[in-house]
Amino acid sequence: MRKADIEKVKNILKEGERVNSTDMLDLLQQAWNIDKRTALDYCLENEDAECISSIIEYIMKDDLVLKTVVSLVFPYTACVTKPNNTQIILTKYVAQAQELLQEVTLARKQTALHVACMQGHSEIVKTILDSLKKCDKKTMQNILLMQDQYERTALHLACREGHSDVVFTLLEYLENDEVRKDLLMKQDGYKRTALHWACNRDHREITTDLLQSMETCGKEFVQKIHQTNDKDNRVALHLACLEGHSKIVPSLLASIEDCGGNVMTKDLLMQAFSLAQRGGYTEILSDLFDAGLMMLQDCSYEDVKQALLLQDGSKESWKFVLSVILSKVKATEKEVQRLKWMVEPGKMEKDENEQVLSNEMEKLNKADSAGKLGPYGRSSFKKLQHLFFHAYSTF
Repeated sequence: MRKADIEKVKNILKEGERVNSTDMLDLLQQAWNIDKRTALDYCLENEDAECISSIIEYIMKDDLVLKTVVSLVFPYTACVTKPNNTQIILTKYVAQAQELLQEVTLARKQTALHVACMQGHSEIVKTILDSLKKCDKKTMQNILLMQDQYERTALHLACREGHSDVVFTLLEYLENDEVRKDLLMKQDGYKRTALHWACNRDHREITTDLLQSMETCGKEFVQKIHQTNDKDNRVALHLACLEGHSKIVPSLLASIEDCGGNVMTKDLLMQAFSLAQRGGYTEILSDLFDAGLMMLQDCSYEDVKQALLLQDGSKESWKFVLSVILSKVKATEKEVQRLKWMVEPGKMEKDENEQVLSNEMEKLNKADSAGKLGPYGRSSFKKLQHLFFHAYSTF
């Protein structure tokens, strides 16, 4: 359907001409070459809700036309909230409700639920969910898990677009734990779960709702979600670290800690640390260091070399890594100097910058007096010091 045809539809509607069923069907069903876009598809892709509303309103006036094209137009009704044509059609064709809810748009292969979630129309979502309650369990589950052209569920779209009220409505509807698990675990074409998208787009309220919903499914399920990789082998935590979403990272770390198991592996932590360092996100680096201090002590030279020394992190983020270490443990002047050599090798000589070292020690002593040093004490520092010294001397 070419753009000129869209204008033709608008002109017909504007002038109030009466179109017979055949002409209307031609306008609605014609596709434009390989793009497979009807007039309604074109309007949907261009967010022309006014035109969609006009077409559907025109169709709704003629029961004969509506009966002929109801399956074709139903998914598009979710694009418009007033009037709620989705509800009107579901009420009028209650016997066909299950079939209508599974109908998809031609271009994106999206159901009415997909469209409503993508547009953020919570009232339409509620209408569809109310209708789903009348379906059998298998049909309900199939509709909730239906994927569009890019393998996205309705929940994926709501989380991606940041429609928190829609996400809340969907999660609240999921009374069956098995359906909840299937929907939360479902991966799209990028191998991303709903949690991946919420963390990637910095949707904090949605992330919180998803984490709470995950908890109701048990610790083992939460562990599985946190260990699910996308096509780039990144878990949700990694995406938050990569994008610098410092308000989301603590929630994810708390959830990972609460679920127990072996989720916080050395590899997962070091990759998160590396991604945050690459962007210079110091607040996230601090949170990650707090979460995995003991684990970092056991890292080998190869771990550090690959995850830290050879990454794109700036020298400033390296300095921050050092400052984090020194802010959490006690150290002698000699130990502080050695660590500084790790950051800027060759730049400091033994007798140089003693004032810098003295100032650093003064900060450490003040922090110690104020009780602000980390809980692991000197033994932890010696292990960490050995880790970084070994990395530098071997590199």
